[in-house]
Amino acid sequence: IKTVTAFGRQDFVEEKYSTQLDAAKQGGILVALILGCAFAAFQGIYFLNYALGFYFGAQFINDNVEVLTTGDDYNVGSVVSVFFVVLVATFALGQAGPSLKIFLEARLAGSGVF
Repeated sequence: IKTVTAFGRQDFVEEKYSTQLDAAKQGGILVALILGCAFAAFQGIYFLNYALGFYFGAQFINDNVEVLTTGDDYNVGSVVSVFFVVLVATFALGQAGPSLKIFLEARLAGSGVF
């Protein structure tokens, strides 16, 4: 700072620094916009799956559809049970994603050896 002040270049350095900050700011805004849209899409799909599950559950109850494993008609308990099974399975599949990436990287690394 003292060197810039000694040569009287404060305005030049400030303008150059501001230009770099503006470029970084625009990049940050773009990344935030993309991530926000992706998050909104995932949440929309997530809640649409809830709605679809409860809609078909209500239809099964209304139409007196039989549960395949027990032979009884669907009731609220069986619909909620199926809903939570699907929910847990979805979370489990979501947790498998990072592991699949590692397996693919290992496969690519080993392709040259084997």
